[in-house]
Parts: sequence; structure tokens; C-alpha cells
Amino acid sequence: MEKNLPRPARWDPAVLLVAVCALLFGLLVRNGTLAAVQPFSDAASGISFSYPALWMTLPSSNAIVTIVNPQSSGVMRSCITLTKEDSLASGAMLSPEKAFLVTRSQQFVLYRVLAERDVQTLAARLHEFTYVYADDPYKDDPARSSVPIIVKAKDLMFTHRGVTWLITYRADSASFDEDLPALQRVMETLSLQ
Repeated sequence: MEKNLPRPARWDPAVLLVAVCALLFGLLVRNGTLAAVQPFSDAASGISFSYPALWMTLPSSNAIVTIVNPQSSGVMRSCITLTKEDSLASGAMLSPEKAFLVTRSQQFVLYRVLAERDVQTLAARLHEFTYVYADDPYKDDPARSSVPIIVKAKDLMFTHRGVTWLITYRADSASFDEDLPALQRVMETLSLQ
């Protein structure tokens, strides 16, 4: 009497074709989603740019706009803000760039400038500052207080309509490079009216 032995698995080219097509389709959808952008425009300041569509805007009392990546891999969410810099008085003894460095050093703990340079975009000359500082992401919530993290940031300073503006990108230092292309997108699409 012959026993019913399992049949050896047969290689089926149709199954392989379906699997490959599904992977390719998934990559196309993912890349299309990651490449999608959302426009931002502020009529009062005349500043506009595009940012990744997967990022979202949050209300902010001290910024024109705050845009965050809800899928950030770090402890703190990566964010980009546009602010009007009122603390740099005209006629100061220091250049606006140096006065800004002094202001930032007073705002943050363990503040260190890593790089400083001028960047020319299609819209404007930007002065770029890259720096790190220590921060507790839960400092406003005593129940969730944690060990401070190292935050890495870039400030893009520019003048438009006689006002100094800042575009700031911040992320915890471990995920800074991961979301940096979002800032590149903002720089490439920056428009001043």
C-alpha cells in the first residue's frame, strides 16, 4: 500500500511574476508619495515654498508656520519653522549674523556652532548656521521628564522686505540626516514676492 507523501513544491513562474509586480508597484507608490509636496504661502510676508506632503502643519504662537514630520524616527519630531526675527535690532554693534549667534547661545544649553556659510538660492542669499544643543523634549511635562537629548539644527537667515526671517530645521541628532531632504526641498522652492 502506497502512502500519501506530500508532493514536492513546484516552482511556479506565475507566482514569482505576481510577487515581483507587487514589489515594483509598492516601490512606485512609496516613491510617488515621498516625492509629493504640499505648498505653503503666506501673503502677509510674501514667502512661499513647498514641503513634503507627508509632513503636517501645527499651530504655533511664535512662528508663521511650523511643519513637522509625524513619522520621525527620533525622540523628538523633526520640524521646520518659519519665524520673523525681531531680536536683531538694526544699527547693532554686531552684524545680524553675529548678533544672531549671540542670541542663540543665550537660548540653548550646551549650544555649539558646527558650521556657518552663505548659500545662494534662486530666491535669495541665505546665511546658514548648523549647530547642536541639549534639550529635554518633555521639559514642559514633569510626569514625562527624561534625559536630555542632543538636538541638531540648521537656521537659514535671510532678509525680505526689510525684515530678517529664519527658516529653522530641528531634529534629534540621530535622525537629523534622515529628514534633511525636506529642508533642501524648502530651499529649492523658496519664493519671495
